[in-house]
Amino acid sequence: MALPALLVRHLPPAALVLSVAACGAGRGSPRVLSSATIEANPVARVEWIGGWDSAMATAIAAMERELGIPRFEVSLHLFPGREAFEAALVRSGYRSDFARDTARTMTAIGGSRTVLVNEGNLVAAPWERRLGLLAHELAHSLQYELGGGHRGTSDQWLREGFAEWISVRVLQGLDASSLDQSRHHALGRLRGRKRAALPPFEQMVTFPQWVALGQGPHGGVVYDLAFAAVDFLIRRHGLTRAVRYFELFARSPDRAANFRAAFGEDLADFERAFRAEVWPTRRSAGPAQGTFAWRKSTRSWMATGLWNTVTPERCSSTSSGECG
Repeated sequence: MALPALLVRHLPPAALVLSVAACGAGRGSPRVLSSATIEANPVARVEWIGGWDSAMATAIAAMERELGIPRFEVSLHLFPGREAFEAALVRSGYRSDFARDTARTMTAIGGSRTVLVNEGNLVAAPWERRLGLLAHELAHSLQYELGGGHRGTSDQWLREGFAEWISVRVLQGLDASSLDQSRHHALGRLRGRKRAALPPFEQMVTFPQWVALGQGPHGGVVYDLAFAAVDFLIRRHGLTRAVRYFELFARSPDRAANFRAAFGEDLADFERAFRAEVWPTRRSAGPAQGTFAWRKSTRSWMATGLWNTVTPERCSSTSSGECG
C-alpha cells in the first residue's frame, strides 16, 4: 500500500537496497530485520504478535500456508520518523520535493526484497493494522520477485489490488479479517459513487498516475476499486493466473499482451465485465444490496488510511474519498 502503500516503482531495485544499506549508521538509522535471520516464530492469532520480528515471521508463513507462495528473502527497515524516512527516499534517488510529499502521505514503501516503514506513523496502531500493512508490502516485494527483480510495466491498479487481496487473505488466516466482508465493504463504497465518477483502468496504469489519484478527490476509493477489481479477476480466473501475470513481465514489457496471455481475455473486456458487476443495470440487478455497516475492522483500516497518515476518524466521517 498506500499507504496508501504506494511503492517505489520508478527506481531500480538495487538502488533502493544500496541506498538503504548506506544509511545504516548515523542519526535516524533504521532498525533492520531480515527474513533470513529472524528467530521469532509465526503465531496463530494477531493478538499474540509481540514485535516486528514476530509480525514478519507470521506474514511470511501465512503467505506460504494460505496461498502457496514460496518464501523469498526480504529485509524490513524501520525508520523512527518522517525525517529519516524522507532522507532514505532521497538517497534512493527521489527528487527532494517528491521525497517530501511521499514521506508526508505514505507510511510504507517496498521494492525488490526490501520494505521500508515509517514506524513513527504506527506508534498507536494495533498489530492487526501493522500486520496488514506488512503483508501488503510483502505482496509488492513478491511482485518484484515474480518479475525477475524488476517492477516492469504491469498495471498499477492490478499491483495495488493484488497487494490488498493478499493482505486480506493473510489476516483472514489469522481470523482477523474476512475476504467476503472486505469485498462487501469495497463494493458498498464503490456503489455509493456514480460509475462515471471513478477513473477507468487506463488512468491507473503508472505509478505517477496512481500517486496523482491518491492525492485527488478519489482518495482511498481507488484502493477499493483496485481491490474489488482484482478480487473479481481472481474469482473469474484464479490466483494462479494472477501470479502468472506478474511472471510474464520478466520476459516482456507488453502489458496488454501479458494480460491477455495470463487471463485469456482482453483488458477492455474484463473492465466492462467488472464495471457491470459493480454497477449492474436496472434490468440485470439482483436484490438490493442494503447498507454496508461501517466498523473499525481490518478492512476499514485498509479502506480509510491504513497505508497513510490520514486518521480513520477523519475518513469515517466523510464520504469524499480523501483517505488514500
